[in-house]
Amino acid sequence: MLHQAGPAVAKKVYHLVHDRGYELGFIGGGVRTLEDFTEMVGGEVCITMNWNGSCDRLIEVEYFRDGFVDAWKNAIESIDQERRKANRSAP
Repeated sequence: MLHQAGPAVAKKVYHLVHDRGYELGFIGGGVRTLEDFTEMVGGEVCITMNWNGSCDRLIEVEYFRDGFVDAWKNAIESIDQERRKANRSAP
């Protein structure tokens, strides 16, 4: 039961902040299990994770691995588009 305390408190705080319309970011850290991360999927949050025991296990799950790959591809594409825009508008 104790291992669920962190995600339970984080979700409660997230909902309070979101429901009250506070304009602030939510950053979670100290992910020790995959559930610490997966419990926050879908929220507007940033989560820090250790590679060993968290990220390395998460990328074994096809859904998350494909999501990471797609996110990197999208980020690279967005950066390239912004660079092209900047180069066109440069004197």
